[in-house]
Amino acid sequence: MPKSPNTSPARLPKDSLKKLNIGQSFAEYDIIRDKAGVVVDTPAMRSALDRDRSKCFFIGRRGTGKTAITFQVANTLPRTLLLLPQLFSPVEKFFTAADMVDVHQRPFKTLVTSFKRSLVDEVIASWVKRGLTSLDRRNASPLTRERNAIEDYDFDLRLMQFADEGFSALNNGQDKEWHRHINRTKELAEFVAG
Repeated sequence: MPKSPNTSPARLPKDSLKKLNIGQSFAEYDIIRDKAGVVVDTPAMRSALDRDRSKCFFIGRRGTGKTAITFQVANTLPRTLLLLPQLFSPVEKFFTAADMVDVHQRPFKTLVTSFKRSLVDEVIASWVKRGLTSLDRRNASPLTRERNAIEDYDFDLRLMQFADEGFSALNNGQDKEWHRHINRTKELAEFVAG
């Protein structure tokens, strides 16, 4: 359709686009993420919010929406526990890459067990906050011995503490202590699951 000679193109006031806030380039810094209805509905988002799935992994380049999905799941599903670990690099001081080549050996098992125990403690800490359980010392439960780790540390510090304990026992040939470290995680996981 030909242009009419009397119409001019629409113009915006000077610098109006600079004043427009369309969000941050990193979802973790975006203050709008907590508002309902501002997230784009994508197949990945629907998959993450599908209650029939027990686990989802989202892998992608920077800017593909992984963090946005994480925050949306945390805001939508009430039983979600959001962890943003900061200390994965410092944990490397306990082992070398060569130690982790064989996933069936003790160094790998020590790291995985430390990570699992820190996760279990984080779940228990969230239950305590929501009033679903108590860390009362009068209860004779596996949680009693774990109380200090749950109350005094966050996820990262717990992971560092447990990795330090496990690798110290492993590297010093303290088999009995190392087995206690491994069994403690199993005991807590079974208590939480049961």
